[in-house]
Amino acid sequence: MRLKLSTLILVLIFFSIQCFAQTDIETLVNEGIQYHDNGDYIKAIEIYKKALELNPKSTLVNYEISFSYLKKGDFSEAIKYADVVLEQDDDYKLQAYITKGSALDMIGKTNESIILFKEAILKTEGHFLLYYNLDLDYFKINELDLAEGNIIKAIEMNPNHSSSHLMLANINNQKGNSDC
Repeated sequence: MRLKLSTLILVLIFFSIQCFAQTDIETLVNEGIQYHDNGDYIKAIEIYKKALELNPKSTLVNYEISFSYLKKGDFSEAIKYADVVLEQDDDYKLQAYITKGSALDMIGKTNESIILFKEAILKTEGHFLLYYNLDLDYFKINELDLAEGNIIKAIEMNPNHSSSHLMLANINNQKGNSDC
């Protein structure tokens, strides 16, 4: 009887600590997001790193820190933290793919970014933002037919995404299709 009571107490303590840590992580993330949204990426990253001390594998925290590094212009760090999310194949996978692909493109690795977005489309069953970002890469390297095919897929998936329509117009303009 005494062993059962001790085990029950230990289990309750463990779950209490887990709940507290989760709440603390959410509080830190919300604080970090406020700094990020105000353009203070350095402070946001500092706050997110405190949250990582509580749970280094948190997909939420690793995504947020990755995104802040991307906005700060530290693309190698953005890739590093996006990879933590992608290795876990859990929540925030779509966002991590977009962040990593964008960072790869920004450091001149557009072909690697294209490969990543194609992989992401296969692994996630597609999403209009993946097709949109793939389109951006193809447009950048002047592969206009491939860009057009991907932006049309993005528009089919989300006809309300105005940036996709603008890209289609840019592609048609670049191709000399001013009547489209």
